[in-house]
Amino acid sequence: MAKSNWKGSSGWGAIDDPTNFLSGRVLVVSAGATQTTEDYLEQIVGTSTEFNIAHYCVKMDYAFTPTSYQFEAGTLGLIARASNYSGGSPSTAQDAYIASFSNKDSSVDIIRRKNNVDSTIATAGLPPNISSTSQKHEIKFKCYGTSPTTLQLYIDDEIAINIGDNTTSELTSGDAGIHVQGGTVYADNFAVIEYTSTGQEPALWDPSSVTTPSNLSIWLRSDSGVSLTGSNVSSWTDKGSNSNNATNSLGSGPTVLSAALNGYDTLLFNGTNQYLGALDSASLDLNSSGVSFVFMIKLTKTSASSQGLVTKEATYLSSAESTGTLGGLALSDGSSTDSSTLENTFFNNWRICVINKSDKFYVNGSEKGATTVVPAADNSNGVVIGAKNISSSFTDFFGGEIAEIIVHAGQISTGDRQKLEGYMAHRYGVQSNLPSTHPYRNFAPTV
Repeated sequence: MAKSNWKGSSGWGAIDDPTNFLSGRVLVVSAGATQTTEDYLEQIVGTSTEFNIAHYCVKMDYAFTPTSYQFEAGTLGLIARASNYSGGSPSTAQDAYIASFSNKDSSVDIIRRKNNVDSTIATAGLPPNISSTSQKHEIKFKCYGTSPTTLQLYIDDEIAINIGDNTTSELTSGDAGIHVQGGTVYADNFAVIEYTSTGQEPALWDPSSVTTPSNLSIWLRSDSGVSLTGSNVSSWTDKGSNSNNATNSLGSGPTVLSAALNGYDTLLFNGTNQYLGALDSASLDLNSSGVSFVFMIKLTKTSASSQGLVTKEATYLSSAESTGTLGGLALSDGSSTDSSTLENTFFNNWRICVINKSDKFYVNGSEKGATTVVPAADNSNGVVIGAKNISSSFTDFFGGEIAEIIVHAGQISTGDRQKLEGYMAHRYGVQSNLPSTHPYRNFAPTV
């Protein structure tokens, strides 16, 4: 959570996850036995735009360390419609709704703070197991509508309180935030989902909503349109409008790993002889438009310097690269090759990879070097996934998992690229891998 987008008065900081139930870097949310600390998201993430959404759901994951539990008398909650901040350290909102659970009082509460005075407008008994250790929990606070404002607190997907506020003290807009008193908890994936005034969540953006959908030459997702012959994939249906389905009739297709990434199936390529192919079509004959690629991949094979991801004979060869303990991306037109900067964490970790025509390589939303190669027209050869095909000979097989592939005719705009990264990050549960300034780190893109 980028402190530049937050009020930043709490002093909370990020550390490596000590619970082993969250992901990567997490936030230490802590307050002393008699203290209350709060922090507020004052700007939309990745921008300087004031946060002024009125109707939304604010949520986050939380967990406790199993060896040093420090929340016996703690209170943890989420904040909505915060405004009119007081001074001091820590700074607090004078007006806000707070939905929280308290181990001290064995209760869950929704509080309306007005002119710095807290009034409990709903309370209920403490649900079981919401502060148990050795697992990940989720707390979610929905706040939408006016006269009345609907306030709903969910913990681990179970509703704890549902109340309406239509008093003269009702709050109408303001910031989201986090509240903690008398304890320590570790938080991850703080997110705000904008609602309509009636509590409807806007439709999530997906690749079909790119600026020019017909430019999706191929869109393949491993949980959709996969057919098997025995245990191997024999066909993979294109989700776009161009019907560039991938099949395998000559060799061996990849296998399916069930629910391998955030509950979604992935395709496992053995790095030896497995690949799929799409026949040539007009939408694959990119001519002067050039080509861009988006991948959700996990590279596990380290013994080969180059591994084909999506290739079209010697016209375009997009690949994963490895040099010793370092890995990255490359794009070639058969004679010239551009390569991304390499990183030692590329192997055995899921990566959102973008090779953008005449622009840059991007890995998890961060720039990884420039790419200038623009492949020439190819009006006869099909596309191969998971290997390189040169003069009808297959080589440089990919070893690892693929969750999603997009081949896009021409350059992807900055807005579409960031939405594609945000879409994949939230779909596959790796949004914490995006830069703290990425516009969709905390918010999944919507249409």
